[in-house]
Amino acid sequence: YSDDAKNIQGKWVAVKAEIGGQPLPKDTVGKMGVFLDGTNYEAKTPNGLDKGTYKLVSDGKLKAVDMAGGAESPFKEKAILGVYELKGDTLTVCYGFEGKRPTELKSTEANRFVVVVYKRTK
Repeated sequence: YSDDAKNIQGKWVAVKAEIGGQPLPKDTVGKMGVFLDGTNYEAKTPNGLDKGTYKLVSDGKLKAVDMAGGAESPFKEKAILGVYELKGDTLTVCYGFEGKRPTELKSTEANRFVVVVYKRTK
């Protein structure tokens, strides 16, 4: 877990995404990505640019991420709770945008979570 804080840094481009169990179109996914620098994030989303802070947390079972949108973020003052898996140059994140932390990397119609698979880019 402690290595993740270092290994997660850098630029990531989305290669796959789904919301509420439904895959997003490839042209939409191709416009998505995230840059992680220290404790700051800058994300390209279908709705524009989002900036804020994040921290990696762990409860022993899950690797989790807590994000907070910045002043210009559409998620300003809202907690974005997620779980993640980092394997080499692939980062998978399941985001919960309604104050609920996912318990697995799964998006369904019922949970409305967002799952994004990123690949590291230079």
